[in-house]
Amino acid sequence: MSCVNCDQKIMKYRCKRCPEFTCSLACHKQHETVDCCAEVATHQIKSKPAQSTYQHTVPFKTVDTVEPQKLKELEKSEKLKDLLRNPHLREYLVQIDKSPDAWKAMKIAMLEPLFIEFANECLNIVEPDL
Repeated sequence: MSCVNCDQKIMKYRCKRCPEFTCSLACHKQHETVDCCAEVATHQIKSKPAQSTYQHTVPFKTVDTVEPQKLKELEKSEKLKDLLRNPHLREYLVQIDKSPDAWKAMKIAMLEPLFIEFANECLNIVEPDL
């Protein structure tokens, strides 16, 4: 994957409105003014929380792919909401998301009991039979 504006291989920013990545703040701002993002931005009403207009599609499935409707169930979990109130857990998630080596960041996070509790709760929701 590369930046949607300049094709650099470095991806620092992910769009909040669509699945695209950009390499710099300048490219990110430019991306927000074009295509789907400009349309979404002009239709948002400030008095109401923004609703996601992005439909998740899976370009290719593997044995580990979780169906989008199953992922939606995560939103309903009060236990997950409670866990996510913890700033330390949120920081782990941000670091994993920002990491150029997500697997390494996950291995480090999995040493932390709080993150393990979060991961187990997610798995209990998306794969309750395991």
